[in-house]
Amino acid sequence: MNPPSHVESKTDHSCLMITEAPVSVDFDHLGSLISGMGHAPVGEAELVEIAVQLWRLDQRVQRVATGGSDPELRRLSDSVKRLRGALERLEVDFEDPLHREYNDGWLEVEVVAWEQPDAPPPSGVQGPWVKQTLRPIVRRSGQLISRGEVVVTQISDLNR
Repeated sequence: MNPPSHVESKTDHSCLMITEAPVSVDFDHLGSLISGMGHAPVGEAELVEIAVQLWRLDQRVQRVATGGSDPELRRLSDSVKRLRGALERLEVDFEDPLHREYNDGWLEVEVVAWEQPDAPPPSGVQGPWVKQTLRPIVRRSGQLISRGEVVVTQISDLNR
């Protein structure tokens, strides 16, 4: 198959003609359709996966970077911040409920396990608390799109 022999473009960029096979594209209409979408044409499942993986990356960077001054770690941390900013521009946010008090019926998290405490409760916590976060809570435009997965511990009389 031979490439088109000639391509013409109107000066207002509203129509493109390929002389061997006429094709007309209304760029102004296409632009208004794209800008009217409100969000990038990415599915919620993909946004959730990006948010979860970014949260996990951020957790790992924080563990490795504590007290370190390695320039590569600073660059990696800056990249995580930029990625989070990109998600925020798509109105996607994630929340780590670690050490928060757990209330029965909390719809934003799924408890995957209950464990005995291995440390005193966080300051101010009077009931069970989130001991470990396996997946963060993910929201888009303030609406829940993925429940967090957590391990919850119950306060015991020994830790009071």
